[in-house]
Amino acid sequence: MNLSSSCALWILAPIVTAQLSVLMSMESAMAAEPPTIRTHFNRPSAPGRQDNTLKIEIERLIDQTLEPGEMIRASIYMITFDSTVQALIRAYRRGVDVKLVLDDNWQSSSSAVEAANALTLALGPSRVIRCANGGCIKFSANNHNKFFTFSKTRNPSGTPISNVSVQTSFNLNNAQLSYYQDMVVIENDPDVYSHYVKYWSDLAKQREILNYQSLYGTTFSRYLPIKVYSSGNTSTDVMLEKLKSVTCRRRASRIDLSHSLFDGDRGDKFILELARLRDAGCEVHVLLPADVNDQVSFNLARSKRLDLSIIDAERDVLSHSKILLINADFEGVLGNKIVFAGSLNMTESSRMYNDDSFVAINDDAVYNSYLSQIEFIRERVLASAATPTFVDFPSATYSFRRYRSYVSTPVISAGLGPYSCTAYPALPQGLSFHPYSCSIIGAPLAISSRRDYTITVEPLRYRSYKPELITLSIEVLPLPTPNPTCPSCFVQ
Repeated sequence: MNLSSSCALWILAPIVTAQLSVLMSMESAMAAEPPTIRTHFNRPSAPGRQDNTLKIEIERLIDQTLEPGEMIRASIYMITFDSTVQALIRAYRRGVDVKLVLDDNWQSSSSAVEAANALTLALGPSRVIRCANGGCIKFSANNHNKFFTFSKTRNPSGTPISNVSVQTSFNLNNAQLSYYQDMVVIENDPDVYSHYVKYWSDLAKQREILNYQSLYGTTFSRYLPIKVYSSGNTSTDVMLEKLKSVTCRRRASRIDLSHSLFDGDRGDKFILELARLRDAGCEVHVLLPADVNDQVSFNLARSKRLDLSIIDAERDVLSHSKILLINADFEGVLGNKIVFAGSLNMTESSRMYNDDSFVAINDDAVYNSYLSQIEFIRERVLASAATPTFVDFPSATYSFRRYRSYVSTPVISAGLGPYSCTAYPALPQGLSFHPYSCSIIGAPLAISSRRDYTITVEPLRYRSYKPELITLSIEVLPLPTPNPTCPSCFVQ
């Protein structure tokens, strides 16, 4: 039954029958819409500039939830936007069942407190739940979730859609508008929708369940190639295990990783696994913030063949996304493409202790849209890369003595090492560079006349920087000749 025929019934039949037919026709229209995945991204034009794409779409979905009795659920780390608050209040006043779970660790943010208080006043305290124990299921840290559900709303073209789930990296506060962000909108998928609604209900109960993901927090969709994971797992790292199953037999095999927080034991494990895949023949691209920790940095230095781009806060738009892309052979599928995205940071503490959610999506169109975002960020980072002074040798001129051991240590720029250094032409026989510090070490074995050497200095962590070129003038002199009449004197 279509909408026009239901309108005819409204005229000809009793009111009760007409209302029923309208509801049936709407239900039929929604059921006819296929399950769909849409992706959205924030791309600020420059550091400090804002992009409202995700905010606008979230508020549009709220405003298009029109019918009384429909349901909106959200679990968000932080809301500060008054426009989002007012959209939720308007929906509630239309008769929409609106309920929120918020983190309660942001009391220092006056705008977040004002937003939470305004929502509590308008909706009632039973509809705005604040995780009082750190997280709502994981009590040790935060409710770091960023998801919405809508029982019925409309897509951008105005078509009614149902069972809508939104998973994003985006906190609804002003600073986040200046970061790269991502969001998936999953439409007409009852399985994914039911997962998020149940998860929201469990969060709202505020009962600690340490291994929630294994017990309740994983769902395969029967309608779309999606798997949803919620609230962490103390035993299994899903993304890391997925990488371990990858083989790199095909020339086009490719792995992309972009995370806003990358630290600790978990990040180090990922770097080692990515290095293994690169050595096995996969193309591996990594986008990381500049403040990765020392252990991760060391393993990045060892993995010299990784294509690493560093997002520098002083010259680049920062990224708040948490993305892993795989295009390789795994799970018995050749050229399997999968996107991992959501709110889970690449840290061990996030995996173990936060309330978080992420999705794994096997879909070419979704993969291509995320790859386009990754490539966009990489190109912007590379275009903005400057060449700072990495090392500064105390002298541009060196005279070494044959057979004598030397260590000539340059001044290292703080925070940018370790380095790889090479010379053209090659250093005199017996001399070499320390593998990470660029110190000239060794004992020259042959006399050589003075000549210029071009030293290429490459930072192993900061692959987005261009190499630095230094010119050193080096000669190797013979050992001084002893004076037979004066044993302590030498003839130079």
